Amino acid sequence: MKNKPLVSVIIPVYNDAERLEKCLAALDKQTYPQDLYEVIVVDNASDESIVEIVNKYQQASTIYEAEPGSYAARNKGITVAKGEIFAFTDSDCIPAADWIENGVTALINNPDCGIIGGKIKLFFRDRDRLTAVELYEDLTAFPQKRHIELNNFTPTANLFTYQEIFDEVGKFNQKLKSNGDREWCQLVYQQGYGIKYAEQAMVSHPARSSFKQIYRRYLRMAGGRADAYRDKYQDHLFRFKIIYEVALNLLTTPKDILVVAIKGNYSAVQRVKILLILLALKWGLNSEKMRVMMGGASHNY
Repeated sequence: MKNKPLVSVIIPVYNDAERLEKCLAALDKQTYPQDLYEVIVVDNASDESIVEIVNKYQQASTIYEAEPGSYAARNKGITVAKGEIFAFTDSDCIPAADWIENGVTALINNPDCGIIGGKIKLFFRDRDRLTAVELYEDLTAFPQKRHIELNNFTPTANLFTYQEIFDEVGKFNQKLKSNGDREWCQLVYQQGYGIKYAEQAMVSHPARSSFKQIYRRYLRMAGGRADAYRDKYQDHLFRFKIIYEVALNLLTTPKDILVVAIKGNYSAVQRVKILLILLALKWGLNSEKMRVMMGGASHNY
């Protein structure tokens, strides 16, 4: 690739110093020329200091965003970023050594494309002794290719785009606690830009291991989706969208159970564990959407 562009990597962080250091260490070893990328760490009002960690790495700098929420933090990073291309990941992710190189190449080699979503690979504390939640994550987590091809979005755990696209469509909706990446990607798609999957642009992400971790994530996602609908639609249509999604979620339960029964190489006991997690999360997801629809505030876990 000739005339490689300057890349700004933007990482929001909240009380995650230990995993942030692993992320920054991986970004320090990129195959992309070190003078052609910067790493902007946005401290989202953490209780712990990250300055000493960030200062260990030449490409990295840190700024502060007091407003809670990862999208507010990402938007703050966007305001100071100098790159032609923006790359987003999270503090708990570990980018592959060629992550920037492959993400930038995929974006440039697809001139009609405005967004690249790379692979998100799960890793586990002990692959031979998975918890019930880790089994569920192993089966279901981060279907990036499907998200991109069917729903036209990629999570900000692994997203490449151009700076000029933010000028055109605006920044992330920082009122949202979750699903802001989905909303923004779909806005870009509606403006006529393509979005493509790049297998080679990979980050690794730790699987959630406890029910509390994954349950809170699902509550945040459900509340964020409800908030997005409330922000977009009038009251009667907002309620219709929530009720429709809850009903659809219930109707697809038999199909989801069938997937658990036949997909993957799991024992009968493992499949039962996965199924119990699935049903508990479905209940939580639906209950949270209905609670927010009735006027409750969404959670910011």
